[in-house]
Amino acid sequence: MVGEDYRTIGFTFNRGVMGVDLPPAEAGSLDGAMARVGLPIYLVDFGRVPNAGPVRRWLDQPIEQRVHTFYVEHNQWRSWDAVVFVETIGPATLARR
Repeated sequence: MVGEDYRTIGFTFNRGVMGVDLPPAEAGSLDGAMARVGLPIYLVDFGRVPNAGPVRRWLDQPIEQRVHTFYVEHNQWRSWDAVVFVETIGPATLARR
């Protein structure tokens, strides 16, 4: 089995198209907070977040996160080992050769 080598990685985004147009994320959500960083794509490794301090306290409580057109609230710290943020998402396309 994978055991301690297994890592969970969450995914979040700010805006884009996923069957419907998705406006910018709500400011108080995980998605909105990560969008304010200003980078188009990045990963936050929770293993590098100090065990005490404002970032850890914020992540270790129920926070809204967008799932398609609605938001769900859950504890990010206890859900993932890392989160990938992408500014704009769109439909998948076939790669051309």
